[in-house]
Amino acid sequence: MTKRGRPAKFKTPEELQKKIIEFFKEHAKNKTMPTKGNLALFLKVGRDCLGDYKKKEDFADTIKEAYNIIEDCWVQKLTKHSVAGVIFYLKNAFKKDWRDSHLLGGDSGNPLYIQFDGIFKASR
Repeated sequence: MTKRGRPAKFKTPEELQKKIIEFFKEHAKNKTMPTKGNLALFLKVGRDCLGDYKKKEDFADTIKEAYNIIEDCWVQKLTKHSVAGVIFYLKNAFKKDWRDSHLLGGDSGNPLYIQFDGIFKASR
């Protein structure tokens, strides 16, 4: 089966990394916050394309490092005032690591039991 679609924009991880470095230099010069969306726009690819590169063994570390730098830039802003927007971005852009969690449990973390009509049922 032949592969379909557009040829890869970046042939090597080094080529991609060079463009990503330009991206961060541009944001540093302009004193603006980098985002995953900005990265995709700068590279002239879609967000889904970045996800595809992240799945490729040769390119995965390059994309992950860029995402880690973006995340760190936003985390550094948490030390400033008015952090609601920063928290919102982190929860949405980095859902795996930044999320609210609600733990429900009875005494000592045991499951809750609720009695209905004389029958005990475990609830989650």
